[in-house]
Amino acid sequence: MLHYRNKNDCLYLHDVALLPETRGARLGEALVGYLQDLAGQIAAPRLALTAVYETPRYWSRFGFTPYRTPAIAEKLASYGATATFMVREIA
Repeated sequence: MLHYRNKNDCLYLHDVALLPETRGARLGEALVGYLQDLAGQIAAPRLALTAVYETPRYWSRFGFTPYRTPAIAEKLASYGATATFMVREIA
């Protein structure tokens, strides 16, 4: 079971917004690579994010997988029914 109590348990990605004209430029892939490097620098063993709307499928392309617990579900309730907490372990 994951425990997100220590500040270095994960590097949490909060918001990402790209201009429409940047679509297809593989900036999401570049961002995840950058964040993985940054997580390594602070000794965080994983990346984490909350995917909203229809984005869980998008984030899964970069190795993020859903992580569900009753406590997380309770915290995500205000984000809507499709909100999904996701993690990517750093290899």
